[in-house]
Amino acid sequence: MRLSPETSWLIVCGTLVGLCVTFPLVDTDIWWHLASGRWIVEHTAVPRTDPFSLSAQGIEWIDIHWLFQLGVFAIHQLCGITGIVIGKSLLSAIGAVLLVKTVEENAGPSVRGLSTLWVLSAVIAGRWLVLARPVIITLLFLAIFLWVLERYRRLHDGRILFALPVLQVIWANCQGLHPLGPAVLTCYLAGDITQRWLPNPESGRVPATSLRALALTLLGCVVAPLVNPYGWHGWTLPWKLFGRINPELSNVFASHVSENLAPWQHHRLVPEQTTPFFLFAILVLGTFLLNRTRLQLRHLLVTLAFLLLASMAVRNVLLFYWIGAPMGAMNLAAYIRTGRASRLIGIAERARLGWIATAFLAVIVIHTWYVEPSISQPAPFRTPDIAVNLLAKSPKNSRLFCSVRYGGYLSWKLPHLMPFIDGRLVLRTAEQFSTYLRVLDEPERFDAFQAQHQFDFAVLPTALPDRYLRLVQHLFHHPDWHLIGTDGTETVFAHNKDGPGQGLNLGDRAVVSSLRDELQRRFDNAPQIYTVALHNLASLLITADQLERARELLAPMHDAISRILLARCYYLDGDTRFAGEIAHQVVKDDPHNVDGLYLLAVAAFDQRDPVRAIELVGRILEIDPYHAEATEMLDQLQRNR
Repeated sequence: MRLSPETSWLIVCGTLVGLCVTFPLVDTDIWWHLASGRWIVEHTAVPRTDPFSLSAQGIEWIDIHWLFQLGVFAIHQLCGITGIVIGKSLLSAIGAVLLVKTVEENAGPSVRGLSTLWVLSAVIAGRWLVLARPVIITLLFLAIFLWVLERYRRLHDGRILFALPVLQVIWANCQGLHPLGPAVLTCYLAGDITQRWLPNPESGRVPATSLRALALTLLGCVVAPLVNPYGWHGWTLPWKLFGRINPELSNVFASHVSENLAPWQHHRLVPEQTTPFFLFAILVLGTFLLNRTRLQLRHLLVTLAFLLLASMAVRNVLLFYWIGAPMGAMNLAAYIRTGRASRLIGIAERARLGWIATAFLAVIVIHTWYVEPSISQPAPFRTPDIAVNLLAKSPKNSRLFCSVRYGGYLSWKLPHLMPFIDGRLVLRTAEQFSTYLRVLDEPERFDAFQAQHQFDFAVLPTALPDRYLRLVQHLFHHPDWHLIGTDGTETVFAHNKDGPGQGLNLGDRAVVSSLRDELQRRFDNAPQIYTVALHNLASLLITADQLERARELLAPMHDAISRILLARCYYLDGDTRFAGEIAHQVVKDDPHNVDGLYLLAVAAFDQRDPVRAIELVGRILEIDPYHAEATEMLDQLQRNR
């Protein structure tokens, strides 16, 4: 059977989008979602208070994600981690196809190639945000809402709209972003009302019956989320969550959670992730300008609403990509229909530029998919597997101080233990979270924190993020704690309740060699990941003041990170001249190398050259405004003036 070109475009779009977002589990929230799904099955009820973390024990928990959690738990029971990744990819592919169909409802099937290019480009740009989270449900339902609304706009059949309040009930029990459904409806209704009173001959006048149908559907979608196990409290939760992304410096949840940073703030840290967003936003807005004589106000309002969301927090950038793609495609299709670009369109069609562009994107997608690690395991360095193996037989209700990103995995793998915290920051007040962060940044506070909470173990990362290194150093040298396990990236400490304990001796060459050999075995087929693992191990050795072992580990390595770590070893060992030479060469090769700049700044500070130190710190903060050590040094330099 010969496929039509239109059908071929749908298959191409779905397949490439599915492949594009097929990568190992990176996000650590999936683990507390799985733990919650298991809890719901075991108790045949949704949780009302937090059953997992020590810091929120007994606190009311409105688990609005319960339906999503049941779904991913069922998939995991049947297909494991692989099933979760494939499920995410399938839902993303279905949503992408619906976006293409949305454009078709507005502009006809002949523009499927154009809309496929828009959607695929948007997904490639936002791929790093397409995680195994409830947001996948939001993407799918947004696509359904847009498709239904555009189809209704074409057919004016009110029965089509009946599905939206029903979908809204499901959405409201999967994720807190469900108000986006009524928000899209509001934009469509407001745009059509405005267009009715300010008719544009090119855009058409919307019948009053259509406005009434949209208004009734909007009312139904606003009321529908009340159908949840928590009633009114579940309905109001999204507004509480919305306050957590307020991009003010005083908002600890926005300023200290990377995904809650505004895009312009995130751009200073990882410009390669946000530059495509800025370009995409300009491109989408440009299509409205191009199509200004046939402007659809409902599309403009939807686009601006999601652009506002994206400007508040980088986590919402994905939503703008998802919405902006069909909006840009519909604008461009409308412009093409005017015939103003007929000559260029004719040239493009004869040259098959659409297929050539798609083939180019396909090469990018397939190459990216091919080089990804296996989806049967979580992404490297994201899960504390050493801790899981060591603590599997520890006493029930043992208390664990841990990183935010480790807590969910520990609850999933070790349900008999009590991690202190996990990714459900909605259960923590700003003061609680600030106190937790102060313990990390000022580890001398940990002793009082320990006296208050009586932790039995501490499970901390040395990377992703490295903010825990100070506390790792504090515990490593603390007489009441000893290191019982590590792979260089995660550390497991035990509290000495009955006197000093016997821990790992990182000063022993045989111990370090054993750790290195185990890393080589784990990452035998992934040399780049193995290199990162060695960097993390070297950082741990430096933190533990085992400088000789760190130098031995780093000696055969010649990449920039290894050279900076080696320079730190020499600097801490008193050889400031050689350390400075290494750091200077690294910065010469890469003027934006923050670690090299910081080492030079420290050297200038120690040499009592405040002018040079301030200059270097200024360069660091231009690149990374949230560099904690540079900020502290700048404060100290200003106090010493």
